[in-house]
Amino acid sequence: MAKLIGIVSKVVGEVFAVASDGTRRALVEGDRLFAGEQLETGAAGAVAVHMQNGAELTLGRDSSLQMTAELLANRAPHVDTPDALTPSQAQLTDVEKIQQAIAAGGDPTQDAEATAAGPTGGAPGALGGGHSFVLLTEVAGRVDPIIGFPTAGFNGFPELRDLDVGNPFTDNDTPPVPNNLVSLNGLSVQGGELNMNEANLAQGAASNPAALTQVGTFTVVAPDGVFNLNIGGINVITAGAVTGVGQSIVTGLGNTLTITGYDAATGVVTYSYTLNGAESHPTADGANNVSESILVSASDTDGDVASGSLDVNVRDDVPQAFNDSNPGAATEASTVLTGNVLSNDIQGADRIPSGPITAGTFVGTYGTLVLAADGSYTYTLNPFDPDFINLQGGGKGTETFTYTLNDADGDSSTANLVLNISNLDDPVRLNIVNADGPQLTLFEKNLGDGSSPDVAALTQTGSFNVSASDGLQTLTVGGISVISGGAPNGFPQSISTGLGNTFTITGYNAATGEVSYRYTLTASEAHAAGNGANSLAESFAISATDTDGSTVSGNVNVSIVDDTPTAVADSNATTATEQNLSVTGNVLSNDTQGADRVTSGPITAGTFSGTYGTLVLAADGSYTYTLNPAGQAFYDLHGGGNGIDTFSYTLTDADGDVSTANLVLNVSNLNDPVLIGGLNLDGPELTVLEKNLGDGSNPDTPALTQSGTFTLNAPDGLQTLTVGGISVVSGGVANGFPQSVTTVLGNTLTVTGYNATTGVVTYTYTLLDNEAHPNANGANSLGESFAVVATDTDGSSASGSIDVNIVDDTPTAVADSNASTATEQNLTVTGNVLSNDTQGADRVASGPITAGTFSGTYGTLVLAADGSYTYTLNPAGQAFYDLHGGGNGIETFSYTLTDADGDVSTANLVLNVSNLNDPVLISGLNLDGPELTVLEKNLSDGSNPDTPALTQTGTFTINAPDGLQTLTVGGISVVSGGVANGFPQSVTTVLGNTLTVTGYNATTGVVTYTYSLLDNEGHPTANGINNLTESFTVNAVDTDGSNTSGSLDVTIVDDVPTAVADTNAMTATEQQLSLTGNVLSNDIQGADRVTSGPITAGTFSGTYGTLVLAADGSYTYTLNPAGQAFYDLHGGGNGIETFSYTLTD
Repeated sequence: MAKLIGIVSKVVGEVFAVASDGTRRALVEGDRLFAGEQLETGAAGAVAVHMQNGAELTLGRDSSLQMTAELLANRAPHVDTPDALTPSQAQLTDVEKIQQAIAAGGDPTQDAEATAAGPTGGAPGALGGGHSFVLLTEVAGRVDPIIGFPTAGFNGFPELRDLDVGNPFTDNDTPPVPNNLVSLNGLSVQGGELNMNEANLAQGAASNPAALTQVGTFTVVAPDGVFNLNIGGINVITAGAVTGVGQSIVTGLGNTLTITGYDAATGVVTYSYTLNGAESHPTADGANNVSESILVSASDTDGDVASGSLDVNVRDDVPQAFNDSNPGAATEASTVLTGNVLSNDIQGADRIPSGPITAGTFVGTYGTLVLAADGSYTYTLNPFDPDFINLQGGGKGTETFTYTLNDADGDSSTANLVLNISNLDDPVRLNIVNADGPQLTLFEKNLGDGSSPDVAALTQTGSFNVSASDGLQTLTVGGISVISGGAPNGFPQSISTGLGNTFTITGYNAATGEVSYRYTLTASEAHAAGNGANSLAESFAISATDTDGSTVSGNVNVSIVDDTPTAVADSNATTATEQNLSVTGNVLSNDTQGADRVTSGPITAGTFSGTYGTLVLAADGSYTYTLNPAGQAFYDLHGGGNGIDTFSYTLTDADGDVSTANLVLNVSNLNDPVLIGGLNLDGPELTVLEKNLGDGSNPDTPALTQSGTFTLNAPDGLQTLTVGGISVVSGGVANGFPQSVTTVLGNTLTVTGYNATTGVVTYTYTLLDNEAHPNANGANSLGESFAVVATDTDGSSASGSIDVNIVDDTPTAVADSNASTATEQNLTVTGNVLSNDTQGADRVASGPITAGTFSGTYGTLVLAADGSYTYTLNPAGQAFYDLHGGGNGIETFSYTLTDADGDVSTANLVLNVSNLNDPVLISGLNLDGPELTVLEKNLSDGSNPDTPALTQTGTFTINAPDGLQTLTVGGISVVSGGVANGFPQSVTTVLGNTLTVTGYNATTGVVTYTYSLLDNEGHPTANGINNLTESFTVNAVDTDGSNTSGSLDVTIVDDVPTAVADTNAMTATEQQLSLTGNVLSNDIQGADRVTSGPITAGTFSGTYGTLVLAADGSYTYTLNPAGQAFYDLHGGGNGIETFSYTLTD
């Protein structure tokens, strides 16, 4: 900010500060003046300024003064003052009137006529500037109806000097009464008191709601007391009272100033300023500041005024555009790229709702960009653009578009959108229809002399497509130049082919790449001789090259199909019989000779002998057949019999293609027999399975009924037909259906129908129950047969048999196991062997299993007829014992499954056996403390003798499921080689006491023992009632080597002496000078006695006499009657002597 020169302290009339740019601001008390400003007073104006160096500056009416730093260096400035004017008569008259009013005791401020705009002076008089204004000592500092003004004469007003920047008074002046001025500290901050940032707004570049409110302080220094304080129109202090704390105003920029506090003791004013929204900064001026100054004015109780301004800068938030790219590339395969340039840009606080981007359509090198105001864009590549084509296949390029990001107050930022362009190195492609086969097929048969003439079909058309994304340079088809130098040649173009036909290119469509062509067959071709309807191929090479040299080749393939003769089987409506011996006709009547005809005739001529007669065939196809009724073959037909004579003939064309067919002629011996078809099978006509019965191994009810048919052929008419005793036809008439009979085996045969036209008889056989098949013969079959007898009207008859096979159902035993394992902890395993077996249809009601009790290696199996079983392990058996701990074994039992007709099946039941590898366990020794405790005090010389208590007993238990092999306790062998030794057994312990094992129960595993304390032990010296522990190792090993160990612990508790306080029944006096006794009489010495005596002996001086104490506890106390302490007891006085003694074991 500019340098502060001073603060306006008094103003009369109009006074202005003129800035360097010509702007004028009216001054009031408290306003600041800065270097570079021009101070000007009006015709009736005057001003006093409190300089920053402490001096006072006054400027009279109609004057001007440049504010420079020289004023603070006490240098006399130049003051522009107009020449003095001679007062007019009217002015002198007014002065005289004021003087007269004052002399009469009046108040001119009350009596004189008011001026139009306050107490302003007239024009300058002859006296010059200095008395043409009124100096107000109270300038609206407070509104007080009793202020008034003194009514001295005109010359009584102090006159402001034109310039007085030196000392405030001269040597000839009288020093003024001290007047403390008002000052404002903290309002001259370089760069302003507060700086706000639009970027912190919600939509700003660095949103920070907390930073939108800034706080500050300044100090009002008024030694005479603050009377009024006004901040931006808020009366913070009025007439000395705080009135405006907590009040807010909306500032000129639309923000909020709040007075948050005032400390009367320090004069500190606290305030906050909140930025409420973006400001209208100078257009397109970047990150500039908008400032506002909030006037601060303070006055004290004697009218001194100070003013200043609270300056706030609001920094503009500007948009920031960053360069953009697109991860994709525009290619001829993907011509459109989309995105949004705003995605990485910062719009700032001054956003434009309609969109910040300068929208438009921009033509680039390879395509067009359409950019919207909201930043979204669409780039469309023009793959036909010459620049793109010039990239050629595999070439790459970039499109760069510059865009502008604007905000609401005209700030802008530019960046580039760079897009990748790629001209793919595209191959040249041929799309040929039916590429694997011929594209065109023509038929010789369509020629004029072909087997199917069709002129239009002799010309076939086709097309293929060439695609060359990088531009087609050349294209030839069958030697025809379709495209040369990138330009298509004229069409149509034709060539004569190698086979003498015509191939024509009819056109090329540059837009679609389609090439159209045609092929015309002009004559028959020389196909391979005698090779039938073969084809001749003719190919036309295709070769295409694009602008970057990529090539592709292919072929247009044409197939010419040979026209061949076709011989079709012939017959004759006439039948040769013994009554009609000759039959004639022509085999060519229904044949096709084709284009390659033989003029002399296509048929291989000759005379051919048949079964029943002879055929004479001519080259032109005509024939004569003559029956031989005397031949054996014809005789064998019998009366009513029919036969067929078949002759093969060959049709041959000019190029050797042949076709053969049969000439079939009917022969009939008129006396026909009855024939039965469908019953002459080697095996049965039907088979049914017992396993499909409801209780069979594979129940299937529909399969129990099987159906069949046979056919009767009785050309002379069927008279009777019986099937298994059922009368199907009687007297030439069919009976009703169905008809059923119960068979010998108890099943059902049913004739379900007879078709008199076809002679078909339909029947079914139903298996109702299992049959008695041969005993124990496995899956054998049982057969049942039903006679079929037929007779025709002339007595000819035929018979047959319907045979049914019934297959036995047998049981199937499947090997069994059990998920459980028999162990010494799981002795019994149960199950049922039938659970996975198949019993079959011939079930045994009482159960199919051969029951019994079977001894195994490790136990016994009890097997019931219903298949249930129980296996019991013998854990005491030698075989199980020999498995040892952790050993496994298998028991295998064979069982038999038998059905009702004696069929059997065997399987094994396999059971797992395991001798568990059991650990050896010791219980009763895992205590936190000792197993036994003995007390020295129970010894005979102890403090509490108790002989029985000196021996303590205990037990522990050994659990060795695999058998106990050895057991030792404290070195005593309790069990050896699996056998218990004799009891009791004792050892003398290390401490000299006795450990005894008193017994071992092999059944329960319980070991009993005792420990006897024989004497006191050497416990740690002077350690009180401490313990001494003696431990004995227990070790057990089972038969498979598993072992465990433990410790049998005995605690020996020390016996300690107990000294009990002593007294003496006697009293020592001057007449009884000695007292005797023994301190051990009521003490307990304990087991560890000291032979020489337990008392610490000595001679001890007391208050009144001396004690002599012996080691055995005896003592003598001797009173000293001459001692001062005894004397001080005076006659009749009593005292006490106390001696401490120690009892030690």
